[in-house]
Amino acid sequence: MSLTSKDRLFELDTIRALACLSIVMLHSIKQSLGYNTYGDNLFDFIFLTIATLLAAGTPLFVFLNAFLLAYKYDTIPLDFYKKRFKLLLIPFICMALFYAIYPNISDIKNIPSAFLKNLVGDYHGWFILVILQFYFLYHFFIKFLYNMSAKVILICSAIITASYLSIFNFIDPPTLIPYSEYIWNKGYWILFPGWLLYFSLAFCIGSTYDKTLKKIKASGFLIFILLAISTAIVIFNNAFELFNNGSKRIDMVFFSSALIVTALYFFGRMKKVSSFLQLISRYSFSIYLIHMFFLDLFYIFIDRTGVTLGYFDIIWTFVLSVSFSMIIAFVINKPRFGKYVVGNVNRLRKVQQAH
Repeated sequence: MSLTSKDRLFELDTIRALACLSIVMLHSIKQSLGYNTYGDNLFDFIFLTIATLLAAGTPLFVFLNAFLLAYKYDTIPLDFYKKRFKLLLIPFICMALFYAIYPNISDIKNIPSAFLKNLVGDYHGWFILVILQFYFLYHFFIKFLYNMSAKVILICSAIITASYLSIFNFIDPPTLIPYSEYIWNKGYWILFPGWLLYFSLAFCIGSTYDKTLKKIKASGFLIFILLAISTAIVIFNNAFELFNNGSKRIDMVFFSSALIVTALYFFGRMKKVSSFLQLISRYSFSIYLIHMFFLDLFYIFIDRTGVTLGYFDIIWTFVLSVSFSMIIAFVINKPRFGKYVVGNVNRLRKVQQAH
């Protein structure tokens, strides 16, 4: 039975908007201060550690997409995959082409190979491939999941995710495996085992939302302790440079999971969402796809002109990349085909709020 008449969950708009802004700020910090480093001074370390924590925005997106599946459907409608193909995969392909063209516009012979790499996740749109995997997994395993206890699902998923990430966090790439350097550097991001815990957490919460939310609301102190401990572990690991920045670290699994539950503690069953966060939520997919183009332009400008405001570059590039992404998405979405290029801008719907 498809459950489409449930009350709108305003907390999802809030969490989606915050996750989107987190990803843009993360990329703005990394563009400004550099990737895979912790900087040369205390302020660099602080900002890059903030960027590490903001990387939880990606697990949040995985959680939100899986949560909606579990909350709305106990069987998948026949047109579900057709809609997802049109609204997710086609924009992914279009933007893969765009991000292959503009960096290679002066050397067009590199465009075909860059495009093929992007199609297998070599640009920031790789996250969409993760989401599509979970859509298909949900279709095949939904009945199996309903017959398992939440504890078993979460424990098994945690073991699989932690084990998978540990391979790439702690083991050097073997020379005998073709393309091992690329797989260890980026390729392993794409496969679902690295994100399975977030999917399972979303299923266990979304399929019994009101019941589970009550337990979450009653467990505030424990949740805050877990969040504080997991945050401290991330900061400690950064201080000793044990991992690169990003969401694919084994310590980020525990921090991101604690953050998800904390977000539901604060926002669960909220009565309304601010107009600003609602706007960001509507444009979140397009912002996600477009913002790196503007960040690249801004930092090319900074590099070539030498005009810089220091750490304030992070703020103005963040604000303008979000703003310009929304403007471009608004314009391109005017024709009906636009949503297949830069992602669909969700239209506002009048929803009766709960009292």
